[in-house]
Amino acid sequence: TVCIILPLTDYLVKLVCRMIPERTKVVEKAANEPHFHFVDDKMLRTPIIAVNQVKLEIENMAGVAIHNFNLSMDVISKVDFDKMEEFEQNEKQLNYINRNLIPYIVQLNNLPINEEDHRYLATAIRTIGDLERVGDYATNITEYAELLKNFNEKFSKDLIFEVDQLRETIGSLYQATMKAYMDHDFTALEDVNKYEDQVDEMVARIEKVHLQRLMDGVYPASVGQVYQEFASDVERIADHFLNVA
Repeated sequence: TVCIILPLTDYLVKLVCRMIPERTKVVEKAANEPHFHFVDDKMLRTPIIAVNQVKLEIENMAGVAIHNFNLSMDVISKVDFDKMEEFEQNEKQLNYINRNLIPYIVQLNNLPINEEDHRYLATAIRTIGDLERVGDYATNITEYAELLKNFNEKFSKDLIFEVDQLRETIGSLYQATMKAYMDHDFTALEDVNKYEDQVDEMVARIEKVHLQRLMDGVYPASVGQVYQEFASDVERIADHFLNVA
């Protein structure tokens, strides 16, 4: 029997590989579907643990939001859409958490927990909304890149330098925000206010020089409009991180 089967081994492997792929694809698809990373219904049996897990889930949501912001900045800086599949998957994750974590929190809030946890859960609902809006504004930024592509235009080197400054400041703002949020660090909260003010100042300067740039031919009106709206959305992203802090 062995002598008969050995020459057929390659064919048996091919046969098994044909039989298994559908099941493998189902597993891969399930892994890629939006889902919670830290909470589930079983945790409701121990509310005090569930509250902390909600906080971790929100921290994870913030990480997805800032990652999508950075992806959107890559897209608009280079007018390169290679990372859009990853971006869209992250946006689905943000939407999933926004839709499903709030009902979970409402359910948890009706369980026996202390007053401090009740207060935290009340603010957590607003925090989720702020982080979901960060994702929405990141989506807007990718749409501005689409407009640039349609205009057959790109940002100049000077504009990309300002884009990078905004990105760096938002990155620092995010780090301070999460330190304030996760650790109740009020020194970090002061840093959040400082970075948010810096973003406001940069965007105000962009708006101030916008008309002069148009008159000087630094960019055409189509690019100028995109850039101004882009800067305005970055400012709103900073506002939402400030709310979280």
